[in-house]
Amino acid sequence: MGALGKIYILHGWTYSTKRWEPLVAWLKQQGFEPEMLHVPGLTAESRDVWDVPKYVEWLNQATAKHPKPFVLMGHSNGGRIGLAFAARYPKRIHHLILVDSAGIYHNEPLLQLKRLVFGKVAKAGKALTSSAKIRAALYKIARAQDYHQAPPNMRTTMINMHEADKLLPVEQIFAPTTIIWGREDRVTPLADGQALEQRLPHAKLHIIEGGRHTPVYTHHEEVGQIIVGALK
Repeated sequence: MGALGKIYILHGWTYSTKRWEPLVAWLKQQGFEPEMLHVPGLTAESRDVWDVPKYVEWLNQATAKHPKPFVLMGHSNGGRIGLAFAARYPKRIHHLILVDSAGIYHNEPLLQLKRLVFGKVAKAGKALTSSAKIRAALYKIARAQDYHQAPPNMRTTMINMHEADKLLPVEQIFAPTTIIWGREDRVTPLADGQALEQRLPHAKLHIIEGGRHTPVYTHHEEVGQIIVGALK
């Protein structure tokens, strides 16, 4: 084991962990033992439909070989799972790290209207043309690329995950929490990170200037330095 301890990593909604490799290598150089977990339905094959409680129990089993409290790091959807896990199994978490995390429910009328309009446009595009390129462009406009690319079971899973944000018990998480956020994030905006800092009892927010939704890719050393500063 790395001298400074175990870090389990939950990636976001992606089908490859290759772009995580520079950060993982950097953390190893600092004396940690990072382990990337392969999330079922994404980087681990699964035809099941998943929801947050099911992912929490999967994570509990996946980390059972490490009985001591550990550091859990989650990006985007991985952060959502990490929040739910930390609430369900507080004694298992030594420190929680959230990077541009999902988990804040949005119910603004304007946002709902925008989703409805874009949804109608996407459906109309599907009805009016057989062009896969045009349909993909319509989904891109609606910021629904992940949904468009997902197999049927993971489309339902994605809906389940977003709905879970309504009841995510963030205030029940008492583990020390480091929040890292790209200032220019347009997927989970900085306001979400600020909301998490306010709602989590022991949280500190760090902002990556120029970072977007994936500073773990684009600013891996800066992200790594924040992690080392929080854990050493």
